[in-house]
Amino acid sequence: MKNKLFCLFLFLLVIPTFCLAANVDFSKDTTLQFNPDASPSILVASGSQCDQLIISGTNLNVLIPNGATFELKNQNHTLIKLTPSGASVELVLNVASSAQQYLSGYIVKWQASSTVANASVSFEVKVPNANSWYQVNVDSSYYGSYQSNSSGIISFTYSGGFSTKTFEVEVDLTAPTSFSLTSPSNGENVTDKTPTFSWNACTDPDFSHYQIFIDGTSVANNLTSNSYTPTSVLKCGSHSWYVKAFDEAGNSTQTSTFSFKVLCGVGILIPHPTTSTSEKKTEKKTEPTASKPKHR
Repeated sequence: MKNKLFCLFLFLLVIPTFCLAANVDFSKDTTLQFNPDASPSILVASGSQCDQLIISGTNLNVLIPNGATFELKNQNHTLIKLTPSGASVELVLNVASSAQQYLSGYIVKWQASSTVANASVSFEVKVPNANSWYQVNVDSSYYGSYQSNSSGIISFTYSGGFSTKTFEVEVDLTAPTSFSLTSPSNGENVTDKTPTFSWNACTDPDFSHYQIFIDGTSVANNLTSNSYTPTSVLKCGSHSWYVKAFDEAGNSTQTSTFSFKVLCGVGILIPHPTTSTSEKKTEKKTEPTASKPKHR
């Protein structure tokens, strides 16, 4: 195998295209030669396997059989590692800087394809920052958010239905999915001075926590349930409230603002007592008596 690869790479210096085929096993790290060459250089990692590897200019096509692992790296770190399941998967990469796929020593965009729709593939991709959140887009649509490990590697499995798919990794800047408030409803009157606030759950896959605001002030943070009962009574009168949801990357989504009113001093109306007829005293009106004239 060593001699075979050496001859092939020498041959590459003469012609623009070369192909390795039929169950190739890489026993050591092997540099790939592009035209013009990639910077920094790209190597196939020792232990990688493929059924076919084609380089044409700055394009790389690798056919990886079911269950095999194929890894590209540079002198410093892994670039991308993939393991297909259920069928062979072809990796397609253009390392030209104008293609915006291989930037500053990181593969940020690539294609993968399979003739079997329900095939899946596990990816490990090197990113610039460790312990940070990145999102993966498939065909320009959000697929998922993943936290890099201490070595700056994100890991994910794609099983969303195969044909030819374009994958792209970028810093997670996508806000959590929207959600809505439920109670107290907008414009509601309540008599409870410590009402329970509730809202529909945020279904974002990397949801972290909620923060609730009453009258513009944060009253609770790091909530993981979608309800909250204040520990202090609210004043009588009008109030407003809203909730923010945060994902693991720190992105947030805010609900609309609801208003409600706490009613105080509202009780049972007791009628004014009246005197019954039997208790009424009958007052006798006395008319003044005229004096009789005296006769002399």
